[in-house]
Formats: sequence, C-alpha cells, structure tokens
Amino acid sequence: MRKISTYISTLILLAVFVTNIFAAPLLINYQGRLIDSNGNPLSGDYSVTFKIFDSLAGAGEIWTETKTVTMDNGIFSSALGSDTALTSSVFSSDDRYLEVKIGADSPMSPRTRLLSVPYALYAENLGSTNSDVT
Repeated sequence: MRKISTYISTLILLAVFVTNIFAAPLLINYQGRLIDSNGNPLSGDYSVTFKIFDSLAGAGEIWTETKTVTMDNGIFSSALGSDTALTSSVFSSDDRYLEVKIGADSPMSPRTRLLSVPYALYAENLGSTNSDVT
C-alpha cells in the first residue's frame, strides 16, 4: 500500500511541475517603430503608456501600464504585463483595443484591436479554478 501511495504522490508532484513549466506567461510582446514629424527615427528613453480598452473609442479602460522604453533607431520592444499584471480576465471578451501614448503626447489613434495571441492568456485558464478568470 505504501508503494502505491508513493507512486500517486510522485504523479501529483509531476503533474504540478509539468503544469508550471508549460503555463503561458501572462505577457504580450509589443514592438514598434517611432519617427518624428520629419520622418526621423527616435532614439533614447521615452515614457510609454499602454492601455487596453473594451471599445475602439471612448471610455472603458480595462488595464494600464506605463514604462520607460529605449528606442534604437526608432525601434523598440516591450513586454506588456511585466510591470502591471495582465490577468486572463482582461481578455474575457473578444473586443479589446490597445492604445499607446508616448510621453505627454496625445495617444496614438486609432486604437489597435487585439487579435488571437493575447486571448491565449484567457483560454489557458478555461475550466480552471484560477481566481482571475471571470
């Protein structure tokens, strides 16, 4: 009986370990290229605010994160959710739009509709008891 109990305990630990290894990170990779009004690429550090809304225009902000991003010849990359957690509940509907704002400038327009990849964060937890899924 003890051998069966040890075997079951080992299987449970292995299941937990494998689940944690293959869990999708709750991050979205965002890349862009910024140029000034003359078409010259920007370089240096800039404050960038990323927001997710439930509509193309107007109110309905669901998530926000502001971070310093380094531009290299206008090109930058950022892991959204690395400073402010992106919970799977953010993607509980198929109408989500990303707004990007550089420094004190007005937000870029129009907002960009988020498509398939971020929704994997929501789908990963379907049927789970995770408290951030609604």
